[in-house]
Amino acid sequence: MSRTEGTKWKNFFRVAIFIVKWLAISSALLISYQESRDVFILIGIAVIAYQSVKAVKATTENKEWDLYAEMVGVYQHCAYKNYNASVIWDMCKKVRDKGAVFDGVMYDLLEKQIKKA
Repeated sequence: MSRTEGTKWKNFFRVAIFIVKWLAISSALLISYQESRDVFILIGIAVIAYQSVKAVKATTENKEWDLYAEMVGVYQHCAYKNYNASVIWDMCKKVRDKGAVFDGVMYDLLEKQIKKA
């Protein structure tokens, strides 16, 4: 099998999966519309949210998304089970160097926590 034949099959399967995926989503939406409007709305919102997240990827042209993702990572580490003030301070510094701005109160609280430890 030559290289181009493999590429043709790969493209064929990619298109087939795309069609099957959207047929399944359309069927689920159609069935849920007939059964329950709430489930229909829920599935519709889930599909839109998934496709939105899938479409937005960190690229060289889209540095803001990468920065946003790193800032969200900082806030996720503020959860009680993950909390370590010095780690969060280092994460903030890394994101700050890229241009992010956090609330000043957050820095004050982190400094107090680091001094306590």
